[in-house]
Amino acid sequence: MSAISPTGFTWDIDPYDFTDGVYYVPAGMELQPREPGWGHPDQPDLRERVSDDRPHGIGGGKLLCLLCMRLHADRGLPPTPVWMTFVDGRYGPVFRHENGRSPRAEHTPESDIHKALKEREAGTWTAAGAQVRRRAGGACCRVCRG
Repeated sequence: MSAISPTGFTWDIDPYDFTDGVYYVPAGMELQPREPGWGHPDQPDLRERVSDDRPHGIGGGKLLCLLCMRLHADRGLPPTPVWMTFVDGRYGPVFRHENGRSPRAEHTPESDIHKALKEREAGTWTAAGAQVRRRAGGACCRVCRG
């Protein structure tokens, strides 16, 4: 996908060439918010650099959500940039989508506790005689009574 951001940065990226991070257009690098140093421990000032590099979001054209761009492509949708903004709030740094404040489910990794609860629930239903089918992508189980 090739385009020019609203601030004049040119980017030509394929979301399949990356993992599920945030693409920082001015530096041409993927940020991994869940990793120490955002995946770049050799750049200790990276957080401050991104925070100070305003504006963000659609108007800034600097932060792209690679995971959402890949999900768009997987659904057969045309290539679309999904712009993000960076907020260094009281609870720590947060990358969020420009069009909403709530985190999206695809950005929240499933916890080990949730996985264990799903397995326990599936085991209980199976022991009670129900047929349990697991959904693709790690979604909760579906119980078929009958």
